[in-house]
Amino acid sequence: AGVGRALRVHQAADQAGAKVVLLGDAKQRAAIEAGAAFRAVTERVGATEITEIRRQREDWARGASREFARGDVATGLDAYRQRGHVRQVESREAAKAALAADWLADRQAGKSSIILAHSNKDVTSINESIRTARTAAGELGPGADYRTERGTRNFAAGDRLVFLENSQALGVKNGTLGTVEAAEAGRLLVKLDGGAQVQVDQDHYGKLDHGYAVTIHKAQCVTVDRAHVLATPG
Repeated sequence: AGVGRALRVHQAADQAGAKVVLLGDAKQRAAIEAGAAFRAVTERVGATEITEIRRQREDWARGASREFARGDVATGLDAYRQRGHVRQVESREAAKAALAADWLADRQAGKSSIILAHSNKDVTSINESIRTARTAAGELGPGADYRTERGTRNFAAGDRLVFLENSQALGVKNGTLGTVEAAEAGRLLVKLDGGAQVQVDQDHYGKLDHGYAVTIHKAQCVTVDRAHVLATPG
């Protein structure tokens, strides 16, 4: 089916005299990759590979990313371990508490950060922990309930938020992050990390959640100063 769709796109482009440029990674996980059609095109036509790493600034981190890309996870992780970036604690709950503390410390230092976890359950737990701490510190403004597809959530001015579905009307994609500027029952005013301001209504858009921690898949294309990962068997 994927190959058939790609063929129709190319036929339409050929008839219009247009050029088609495909961007993607045929080695990504099956749930989020561009599809078998992309791999088929690269095998038959060829492809140009981008090798320069821009998200990591230090040479050692760029080197670690290359090791991950080659599949040598042990070497990549060892580069982080040697610099104190891999920690072991006695339990999952202790790990989540440490991650929440790290996020709060990053905020105090003026750095942007995100916490990544494999399960929605862990993501919800970490989000609640950070919100509790920020509320106690007086960092969040007035809040209101918003009905999401994951259940009712309370959002307050200052909250971090993640959009979970593409919306052309709002100008957001699956994984877009933002900060709540104002909240009232069923309606939020959000400033996206890209700078745009959008208003969302629970009757028209329900796929959102708190955005301090997100699942690995939702972090695709997110760029921050620091990323913290809850390393679990997943």
